[in-house]
Amino acid sequence: MLIPSSESGLDHYALDVGDAAALESAASALDRAGISYETEWSGEASQGPALCLRDPDGYRVELIGGIEQVSPSYGPRAVQPRKLGHITLLVNDCKRSAEFYSEILGFRISDWVDDVFLWMRCNPDHHGLAFSRSDTVRMHHFAFEVVDFSYLARQAEHLMRTGYRLVYGPGAMVPARTSLSTSEILSKI
Repeated sequence: MLIPSSESGLDHYALDVGDAAALESAASALDRAGISYETEWSGEASQGPALCLRDPDGYRVELIGGIEQVSPSYGPRAVQPRKLGHITLLVNDCKRSAEFYSEILGFRISDWVDDVFLWMRCNPDHHGLAFSRSDTVRMHHFAFEVVDFSYLARQAEHLMRTGYRLVYGPGAMVPARTSLSTSEILSKI
């Protein structure tokens, strides 16, 4: 969901815990761990009640007790992503993030690179969250999953036809134009 703001950044991200019973279980686990949270009804599309908490770096995390899957409503695009693949966050301490996300939220570690990069999962995918050590806490990037490489090539062709010059191949497309807002990026997908 895009939220109008004068600043770019990440307002929050949500994790679907499955259903209302799993959300109650998550609330009990947070209580036992002494983690404060708020209960809210967000009003976001297809989403029911949520628990909102902050991780050790201050990122706002919503735990949702089920979300209805809806058909894409953004019209025809060169490529329609299958799903959000992962979010990578810059954090002060990867070990602290690993402890919090594994012990409190039940994630599992997929890979480490020294103490500077961490990949974690909560399902069969290699990772849904990644963390990179930094002095600045902010979102680094998010990635969408597409069907296969041909979809990346098709998207690269679409971007080039609409005036973007790709600096580095379809695997890491960086428009060589002025920086884009999140809404501009999403409108090109």
